[in-house]
Amino acid sequence: MVLSNGGRRLLGVGPQTMVLWDLADGGRRFSTPISASARVKFNPVLPEIAIASGGGVKVVNSLLGTTVWEQATAPLTGLAFSRDGQRLALGGPSGQTSGFLHIHSMAPTSVSNRTFEGPVKEIALTSASGPLAVAAGHEPEAKAALFR
Repeated sequence: MVLSNGGRRLLGVGPQTMVLWDLADGGRRFSTPISASARVKFNPVLPEIAIASGGGVKVVNSLLGTTVWEQATAPLTGLAFSRDGQRLALGGPSGQTSGFLHIHSMAPTSVSNRTFEGPVKEIALTSASGPLAVAAGHEPEAKAALFR
């Protein structure tokens, strides 16, 4: 389960379905099919949920349950919204020794690609247009990079 930043919405993530509940009234808002290994993140500002599953990412309007946009990708290991909700970063492995990083501007959708040496495991975004930190690798060979 994933709780929204304000604590008003709750995502139940099952093996094949994601369900959104409104905790104010306990009502079920919508459900959408997902793969067993889905990762989900609430946009901290906009009414959106990013769902990374089965070789792609989909952003869903959390009020209506409609798809805002979706894109096919290689398998994802990292998914993060910036604190201002304006950017979404996606990362994952690309071969055995490198990884990829896609940064989407949420309005309008645009993509900036970066190559990273090692599989991307975690992503952190700032709310400014400044640096993006990416951590990769396994202990003790963990690596981190700062993208601007």
